[in-house]
Amino acid sequence: MLFSSKISSTVLAYLDELGADLSPVYDQIDLPVEFLKDSSYWIEAPKLELLLKDLFALDHKKSISDLDLAHEIGLRVAEYRTWGALDSVLRMMPRPQELLLHPERFFSYFISPPPPAESLVRTNESVEFDLPISSDQFPLVTAFLSGAFSALPCFAGGQLGCSTWEGIHFAVSWSTGQTTLLPSKESTNH
Repeated sequence: MLFSSKISSTVLAYLDELGADLSPVYDQIDLPVEFLKDSSYWIEAPKLELLLKDLFALDHKKSISDLDLAHEIGLRVAEYRTWGALDSVLRMMPRPQELLLHPERFFSYFISPPPPAESLVRTNESVEFDLPISSDQFPLVTAFLSGAFSALPCFAGGQLGCSTWEGIHFAVSWSTGQTTLLPSKESTNH
């Protein structure tokens, strides 16, 4: 199984923003740094999980756990513009979170081969399903993706949702009862 470097590129953007010295990790990996920052590149799943662990270990002063940090970085993904063409597509959609109505298709941007979603339950404000990828096996990657999927509405100027990935069960919900400053015919995405 492979994970997209959309994940590593976002984490690296966050750490670059902090001014972290990443050279100790870069010296240990067998991949060019350019691949880690290229949103179209794919990395073996265990290697990416280990890379995230090593990157988070560089910050000895952090006040939150690695899992919480991965989730927080995911929540800020719309700020970093590290997902290449997918960023642009999400910004043009009126409700980017609707992409999770077809989870396999959306997960194909991050996981190869895309995992099948089972026991799918959809409502107007939430989606939940089971995936054959456990948060126990890939805790940092799943924490990041959980945060990133909560942030989908942010690409269109919306508010964060709330998500969990426990074991193989993933659930995300978004509030659609938001008030708007513009009348509906004037509030279109460009």
